[in-house]
This record gives sequence, C-alpha cells and structure tokens, in this order.
Amino acid sequence: MAKPTPVASAEEAAAMRRRLRRLVAAVAAGSADAEAFDEAAEALAKLRDAELGPRKDRTGDGRENKRSTEAAVPEHFLCPISSEIMRDPVVLASGQHSIPWIAANDAAWRALCRFWASDNFKAKSIRQSSNRGTESYHKYGGDDHFRLAKRMEASSGVVPSDVQIYLRGHRGPDPANPDVLCSQKATDRLAAYAEAMSSQHGSNYDWRTAPIDPQAVYATSGKPHGR
Repeated sequence: MAKPTPVASAEEAAAMRRRLRRLVAAVAAGSADAEAFDEAAEALAKLRDAELGPRKDRTGDGRENKRSTEAAVPEHFLCPISSEIMRDPVVLASGQHSIPWIAANDAAWRALCRFWASDNFKAKSIRQSSNRGTESYHKYGGDDHFRLAKRMEASSGVVPSDVQIYLRGHRGPDPANPDVLCSQKATDRLAAYAEAMSSQHGSNYDWRTAPIDPQAVYATSGKPHGR
C-alpha cells in the first residue's frame, strides 16, 4: 500500500510534533489538567490528518465508518446549556435550567410507559415496596443532597446550609412545624443535634444556617470505639 502524501509541510508537521510531545510530557508527569488532555487529543488528531490526510466518512467498500457513526450524537441528547450529552438536569445559580431530552421525546416516553406497564416492572415495584415498608425515610425524590442544594440555590439565590438542605430533604407533613420531619428517626436526630449545638454555642446560636459542627454530630450520632 502506498504511503499517503502528507497534507502539511515539513515545518508545520514538526511544529505539531513538538506541541504534541510537550502536552504528552505534561500528561505523563501527572501535572496535566483536563484542558491539557483535550489539547493533546486535538494535537494528535491534527497531526494524524496532516500526515495521512483527513478521515473519510466511508470505507473503501462503501459502508459508513462505524466509529464516526457511533460518535455522532443526536442534537436532542445534548444539554442546551453545556452542549454535552444530557445526563443530570443542569440548574445554574441564575435559575437557568435545561429541560431533560426525554421531556421532548415522545418515543422515549412511550417506551417507558410500556416498561412501567409490564408485568416484570409491576412485580419488581411490589417487591421493593414491601421491602421499604410504610415509613418515609426522606423527601429528596430523584435528587441527592448536592443536587437539591443546587435547586434550592437556583430558587432563592442564596447558598443553603447543609442543615437547611437536610430539613428540606426530610420535611414533614406540616410546614408550620418544620422541626417535625418525615420520620421519627430524622426528627430525633435533628432534635439531638439542635440540643448539642445549643449546649456548645449558646441558645441564641443559629445552628440551622451555620456550618455543620462535626463534634456535635459525633456527640449525637457517633458510636464509641472499641467493644
């Protein structure tokens, strides 16, 4: 097979190699950040195109290049804010948020509905429901602690404290009584933490907005070492 004719000049190719060596050296030394990895990949791709010519979309027998086909991502899978593949909902401090791609994808909803209506899913749901019992352990829904924090920040414009996030994620049925949470265990844990914080910092200390005190947490829920 004949060697492809280089597209770039010898000087340009040499400059590309020097840049690639510099970036690879930084990566190999463990001192590279994410941008250096991206630059190294870009430099390698440019050098490859310069030496061998641009990649073709099709192979010699007319079939589409499988790798390029798999790499193509439909636009509705991309986040309109980050332009990356949609995974978790994106919420910015300004309140700007992205709509999950599934919200505008009727075919995906129909597939989910068929799955939810299947006997297999119903049996699995009943089994897991019986394992959980009737007690509600939290009110985070599909969020975790950090995602709920971002939602609260986007809604109020203020970064919430860890205690405020805990209260929101374990809120009880009565908004007028926020210290009564969704489970007795969470309510008792909150009361014990409040008592420990008041004992350490005084009764007027605003422990709800203050940072978590590890000593208070250990005093109220930590287990002693040893047997």
